[in-house]
Amino acid sequence: MGYVVVKYKVTINQPEDGRPDYEGIADTISSMEEVQTCEIKPLAFGMMFIEVQAVLGEGPVEQNAPMVRRGRPARLRCPGPG
Repeated sequence: MGYVVVKYKVTINQPEDGRPDYEGIADTISSMEEVQTCEIKPLAFGMMFIEVQAVLGEGPVEQNAPMVRRGRPARLRCPGPG
């Protein structure tokens, strides 16, 4: 048995004018207990992405595989704007 650790690459739709609040979004993600690291990194043409490393749980890999396959574990969803 062990922990299942996954890395997510969070991309954000770019508004027509201005810039997304990467720092605010990263702070919200960082506050989740499963999250180990959360870094803002360059993507291309001034766009950024947030790299998140999270621990999904302890147990056999088979137990956590459905969460990894789904790609968006329910407990790591961020609240949207508004």
